[in-house]
Amino acid sequence: MKNKSLSIAFLAVILICGLILVGAIRFGTAQNSTSSEPSFNISGYILDSNGHGIAGANIIFNVPQIVPSVYSDSSGHYVISAPAGTYHVNVWPPFDSNYIFYDQQGFVVGSDITKNITLSSDCKVSGYIFDSSGKPVKNAIVLLNNYLSGWFSKDTGYYFVTAPAGTYTLTAWPANGVQNPPNFPTYYEYNVVVNGDLSKNIVVGGSTPPPANSLNVMLQTRYDGQALFTNEKVHTSPNSAKLVIPENANQGSYAMALYPYYKTLNSISTFSVFA
Repeated sequence: MKNKSLSIAFLAVILICGLILVGAIRFGTAQNSTSSEPSFNISGYILDSNGHGIAGANIIFNVPQIVPSVYSDSSGHYVISAPAGTYHVNVWPPFDSNYIFYDQQGFVVGSDITKNITLSSDCKVSGYIFDSSGKPVKNAIVLLNNYLSGWFSKDTGYYFVTAPAGTYTLTAWPANGVQNPPNFPTYYEYNVVVNGDLSKNIVVGGSTPPPANSLNVMLQTRYDGQALFTNEKVHTSPNSAKLVIPENANQGSYAMALYPYYKTLNSISTFSVFA
């Protein structure tokens, strides 16, 4: 009987200790958990130049892991939630439209905001991208200077990009961060005259050589906030980048990468540096 009583007492002690341990774990978990950072609603309408709502526009804050993008509804209305901070805002137009993309850096969020955005419309350049064998090229990016649509080429190779009337360098290259990206060297076509909607097919697999009097540079964003040109670090501001071109640099394409703190590709642009 005595041994049985000792066994019962021992089991009771183990049970009590277990309950205390579980309670301590639960208490510690509750103390260490942190509530998510409060978000604010940014809402409004995506409008055309006549004040009519634009459906299917993609509103992007360029930090998808923090602020997922949203689309405007059938009336052009949108609501997007973001923590307090400063953002680079893009609005990509509806697919195959004549609207020009919207770009705003330094958009500050610190409270609920009503923000209407107007997209202008202009000339659309569109067509199909093929490789040298005639196969459609999917997931290519096409630009007219710094104008782009935000859409990659489709399974059929179809692309579009909209810009004001003018003369442009048309550039196409493979998209990053997609499954099975295409593989082709950057395509250049110079002095493309745009004075209305233009149908233009592109065959990639080679590239037009740059003009004899220029160096072509690709600008990308990178996490360290600095530009890399050959082996040199070049400091930049949010709105500009200074390039130092070595005197013995050969004509051709050069890359400069700038990623913001969140290590997500922010924007891509191209420009020419004249010798």
